[in-house]
Amino acid sequence: MQRINFGRIDGLLIRSGEPVLEGAERPDVVLEVKLGTDAEQGSRPESSAGGDFALKRPVVDLMAQLDRHPNARIASQAVKHGLPFCAHVEAWPTPWPTFASD
Repeated sequence: MQRINFGRIDGLLIRSGEPVLEGAERPDVVLEVKLGTDAEQGSRPESSAGGDFALKRPVVDLMAQLDRHPNARIASQAVKHGLPFCAHVEAWPTPWPTFASD
């Protein structure tokens, strides 16, 4: 997300609590590009920094959603300032509930 900086991730599948980032099911990444400015755009400087660091609250909240919905699809994940901002999660229960017939 730090490489995206501003934009969104569409169609991110979550399997067993892990995002599917490669292969035929990889998500689409849409960059938000600001026009009419001299400000540098692109990746955040933190994206190339190595080492240990504390996770920011939005990242922790996103990981909690992955734990809460281990098999789901994030229809759209907004990214602002290199951090998750909001997500539209299509979740289904695991296992799928059964209903008694009348």
